[in-house]
Amino acid sequence: MTNIFSKKILCTSMRQVQHGAGLLLACALAACTTSQGPADAPAALQGSAWRLAGYTPATGNPLAEVRPGQIVFTFGSDGRLSAKLDCNRGTGAYTATPDGPSQGSLRMGPLGVTRMMCPESNAVGAALARDIENLASYRLSGDTLVLRGGQGSGTYVWERVAP
Repeated sequence: MTNIFSKKILCTSMRQVQHGAGLLLACALAACTTSQGPADAPAALQGSAWRLAGYTPATGNPLAEVRPGQIVFTFGSDGRLSAKLDCNRGTGAYTATPDGPSQGSLRMGPLGVTRMMCPESNAVGAALARDIENLASYRLSGDTLVLRGGQGSGTYVWERVAP
């Protein structure tokens, strides 16, 4: 009788430990998420979509090889960025901190991006993929968004589009 009672207590204790461990794991995973809430992104970027209209590398020689709709960024209201990069797609996090009514600092990436061989890819898409994590600031003027980076990144000019 004592052995059966001991086994019952042991099984009950193990179930409680398993339940507690599962709850602890769920809390730990929730604390590690990187998505940003709406308070982390200014309203001007939240829920907006932009197509790349121009790019000037850090060297100062503009590249005019941007086709309409070739590269599009969509800033979600949840702090997530969706990207169309030629024939590839990507997603990642972004944080925008306003320094004024129409400008601020910006952090994006890293992006998880598909790696399809795009038939008409060009230097602009390659430069953006390289620069995305170095883009450091934004400036809004009407339906134009300018993203600038540091560490040798170029300047990207975007036009607002319907999301």
